[in-house]
Amino acid sequence: ARIDTMDEAMSLIRLRGKDGEKITLRRYGAHVTSFVVKGREVMFVSERAAFQPPKAIRGGVPICFPQFSDLGSVPQSHGFARNATWKLVEKHGDRAVFSLKHEDVQEWKEAYPHQWEVVLEMSTGKKSGTMDMKVRVTNRGEETMPFTFAFHTYLRVDACCARVENLKGLQYWDNTKNRETKVDQENHITPSSEVDRVYLHAPDAVRVVEDSSGREIVIRKQNLPSVVVWNPWKKKAIALPDMGDLEYRGMICVEPAVVEPIQLKPKESWVAGQSIEVRQFEPGKAPAL
Repeated sequence: ARIDTMDEAMSLIRLRGKDGEKITLRRYGAHVTSFVVKGREVMFVSERAAFQPPKAIRGGVPICFPQFSDLGSVPQSHGFARNATWKLVEKHGDRAVFSLKHEDVQEWKEAYPHQWEVVLEMSTGKKSGTMDMKVRVTNRGEETMPFTFAFHTYLRVDACCARVENLKGLQYWDNTKNRETKVDQENHITPSSEVDRVYLHAPDAVRVVEDSSGREIVIRKQNLPSVVVWNPWKKKAIALPDMGDLEYRGMICVEPAVVEPIQLKPKESWVAGQSIEVRQFEPGKAPAL
């Protein structure tokens, strides 16, 4: 049965990997809010995050469906999946599966008049220090179904020092300039002001490197052509009611996405995923990706 009460929606689901990795999820939004590797938190969640439906949770891995940003017909940015309570289909020690169907969100039927099911699987990966997320979207209706999608992943890093790598030479939309198209000429991204970029065709591996702590976070994506890099910086962080004024210093979003709409035919499915791997190295000697 669908879970309707706030306590049940926000209750914690915990997964544990073979090497001690810990993942914490909630049914609300099928939302990962913690991923701990060797005792260190990988996910950023704001100290002001609202764990109060129907508000979205600021941080972790929000699921953006049936649209990323305003790239769709739904009048709410990033769609409604992150604001819905999902059904827990199954859970084992290191794996959980959630499901959301069109009949679970009848309030959005007019804005998104399609019949569909989304199945989301989270698990600790086969590699040590890894979290895997897989999504399957199925069109249950009789008409072609358009959608965009993103894993809106918030990483807990020192934004002033961390480097986002493997995006040089790529075309992107600059959302700070009304989606002006640009080409990245930088060896890496280290925010010093607001960053909001949509790399339309990004490689399947992007990493965030912290030399000072000897840690790298590698984000690998499957069937998700784009990557979004976002940090609101000071002015926008202050304007966000569910984010601390200085918290922009401790986070960056690296978001595997599809921003050019998928046109899913009746009875067909679309499958994609992301994997987040945390690796340690000797400070100042980051290995090749």
